[in-house]
Amino acid sequence: MTLRGLLARFGRKGTLEFWIALMAGASLFATIAVVFYALNHLAGEVDRTDRALTQQTAQAAIKSFLTKLHDGHQDYARWDDAVTSLYGTPDPDFVRSSYADSTATGIIFDTAFLIDENGRDLFALRDGRSITISSKDYLGPALEHILERSDGPRGQYAFASGYFRTPDGIAAVVAGPVVPFSYGMDVPPGQKRMLVIAKHLTAAAIRRLGDEFVISGFSLAGNDSPAEQSLVLSDPSNVPIGRLVWSVRTGGSDVLATISPAVSTMLALLSVILMGVVFVAWANLRATMQSQKEAEHAASHDFLTGLPNRASLLATPLGDGAALRMQNDVCVVFLDLDGFKNVNDTHGHFIGDRALLGCAAGFSHISAGKGLLARVGGDEFAFLTRGSEAQRVASKVAEQFIEFLKEPIKTLTGDLRLGTSVGIASGCSLDTTIHELLRRSDIAMYEAKKLGGNRVAYYDANIDAKMQERATLTHHLREALAKGEITLAYQLIVDAATHEPKGVEALARWTMFNGRVIGPDIFISLAEEGGLIDKLGSYVLRRACLDALAWPSHYLSVNVSPVQFRDPYFEEIVGRVLAETGFPAHRLELEITERHLMAEPDIALAAMRRLKERGVTIALDDFGTGYSSIGYLRSFPFDRLKLDRSICADITSNANVQQLVQGTIAIARSMGLKVTAEGIEDEFQAKFLRLAGCELLQGFHFNRPMPASEIAPRLSGKSDDAEALFDRITFVGDERMSEESVT
Repeated sequence: MTLRGLLARFGRKGTLEFWIALMAGASLFATIAVVFYALNHLAGEVDRTDRALTQQTAQAAIKSFLTKLHDGHQDYARWDDAVTSLYGTPDPDFVRSSYADSTATGIIFDTAFLIDENGRDLFALRDGRSITISSKDYLGPALEHILERSDGPRGQYAFASGYFRTPDGIAAVVAGPVVPFSYGMDVPPGQKRMLVIAKHLTAAAIRRLGDEFVISGFSLAGNDSPAEQSLVLSDPSNVPIGRLVWSVRTGGSDVLATISPAVSTMLALLSVILMGVVFVAWANLRATMQSQKEAEHAASHDFLTGLPNRASLLATPLGDGAALRMQNDVCVVFLDLDGFKNVNDTHGHFIGDRALLGCAAGFSHISAGKGLLARVGGDEFAFLTRGSEAQRVASKVAEQFIEFLKEPIKTLTGDLRLGTSVGIASGCSLDTTIHELLRRSDIAMYEAKKLGGNRVAYYDANIDAKMQERATLTHHLREALAKGEITLAYQLIVDAATHEPKGVEALARWTMFNGRVIGPDIFISLAEEGGLIDKLGSYVLRRACLDALAWPSHYLSVNVSPVQFRDPYFEEIVGRVLAETGFPAHRLELEITERHLMAEPDIALAAMRRLKERGVTIALDDFGTGYSSIGYLRSFPFDRLKLDRSICADITSNANVQQLVQGTIAIARSMGLKVTAEGIEDEFQAKFLRLAGCELLQGFHFNRPMPASEIAPRLSGKSDDAEALFDRITFVGDERMSEESVT
């Protein structure tokens, strides 16, 4: 039947039904067209939104990879020890332990170059080994771009970064100068050290980024990759070097393909189907937004504990609009775990991580609702609180942190005991930045650690002044060592019976250019903290051996710092000095204190045995102070015991000390040890110690420390008439001393 006939037929039966049917069909057709158009458009928008957000997430992931390398570069370049060891001729031991080992693990970086002021490579490291290829050949012409951008004012830290194509693949690269962390310390003039570190985008690294930022199929492809979605990586000279690709998600299109047949055949359920489409599209969009939220969370929170990280803490505003009308107090509490390094060394990093999780959980519970808690370093946490009660809250929370760690932390390997050193700094939200408060609280924390740890210290301006003074003194000490301005004084060690000189003890002395005399207790601790103790110790030992060559009948005693003694190469340093000076090893006596033994007893024992194999004798100095124990004399191969001056000073007035000294000397001699007494200031002490069995004496009674030129004449004869002393000495309480009374 023709269309005209159909229309005529409908028209004959009723025009109303015809138009109703026609309008219904048109409406149905229009409805179906609108629905399908809307569904297709919605699916396309979901797919485009998903792709755009995935693109942003990929950019955040690759930026996060480079940011972590930035943080690592600052730790290895802005470092006092690095300045000391890398300028001039780089210290190979330092390079190996600090950079080669780091490239071997590849955790922070897997490749490192050190470039001097002339553009020469001082070292080139890859996967824990030296490589022969130069930095320019390895990283290409684009290296000059980041070297120029990171070359800031002398002594100031700066960095530049980018992605490079290397012979080993595409790598994130950060460059910057090696500069000191401490105030007052400067780099040698005319020298420049640029540290360049790289971490390659290996398949495993990219896969981890994909897992962390929830990007499916995240991988590296060539520039000609046909992938639908990708992120082009270009080097600093804007040359494309690679392309990151990932799986394209088409949630909207997939849903549309699923429901289209149902829409076509079940118009009666059109509303239900539309609701389903809207719901599924919303669910896909929500999943995409959740992925972006997780990526943002990962960038601002610690991956292990889930706490805010340093970047999140530093981004915290200290005030709002109300702060313009009312100055709120702000306090930062900075914590460092005492003994955490031993946990990692003894039990491994897995147990160390469990301990950190336990600490984070406890600290979070204590600080809940009182401020912001963040993990700002390996074993460092910071707590920020604001308001009129900020100082009181900070003090209370700090004490609770310490109290919390008094209880052991339970782990798979047993209970772990940690402590915490806490520093508190406070300020006003209008004139103090979070960066400054964090720095001050960090300084205060180190003051707490110096006082023994497991306590709270509060920042004040004097701490900065003291640190500045110590930094200035350390700088002058470094210059004094370079110019050979450290002098030596010598004190006689005499035979207790005849008072004939048997040896000398070398004592370091420092008089600054302005005439200020700095005591050994100060400048030796400065040398230990500033990484100068090895240089100072070697200088003193070499100078003393050269001076003592002129006194062939006398032995030489030299003090050794615990920091030196813990150096695994200390025995080789001593051997090299003896070989260079020609000083006989059997005439050298090294004095160590109980601090050497308490910190690392196994290392101390091994070092003593190696030194004794060379013929050097070992004396236990300052016996009678601290935790003096006869057990030390039994466990370690000492040749001599030196009684501390604090004990010898009490002999004159304390009968109990007299008995203690007699017993100590008797025990030492029964163990085959020789005994020297320090700090002898009068004739009574000299006679008593001689009768008690002490072989050698030392102190102001015989001579004060003096230069080598003045001590030489005294080494040829007695310091005094030994027998004449006995007639002028009386016992405590005016009781006459006899040979029998002290034997």
